Amino acid sequence: MSDSFPTWRTLSHIGTSTANHTGTTAETALRTIAIPAGYIGANGILRVWSLWDVANSGNNKTLRIRLGGLAGTAFMTTVLTTADIHADLRMIFNRANAALQIGPPLTLAGGLGSLDSTIATGSVNTAVAVDLVFSAELANSGDTARLNAYSVEVLRR
Repeated sequence: MSDSFPTWRTLSHIGTSTANHTGTTAETALRTIAIPAGYIGANGILRVWSLWDVANSGNNKTLRIRLGGLAGTAFMTTVLTTADIHADLRMIFNRANAALQIGPPLTLAGGLGSLDSTIATGSVNTAVAVDLVFSAELANSGDTARLNAYSVEVLRR
């Protein structure tokens, strides 16, 4: 593997409905993306685009992006109730170490802009194979959350 990619490389993407979550209140993986050992690099960046929709009710629907599997570090946590569509762009930066990450605040709407909050941090060792997980959790098992489309890209530095 070369030391760097001169441009963004798409690791995984899909532009059609990938998964619905309904029938349980447990956090459930909607899509899991395998990231090969060392693929991001010590100074690499993950760029994660996602498009979601949820049932338009007064109940909480929590959408997450986690690095390190379903029990891993959350880099996006968005709670929707009556809003029924969410588009997001997350950047997850390895911080000169394959096991130290930073990103925008978890609850920053859409992943871009300003928020009086703290930077998201992680300590997931990307020198070994890890999973990036898109998940949803429902307050009411009769509601629905859906990941409609996503793209996961890597810039290795």
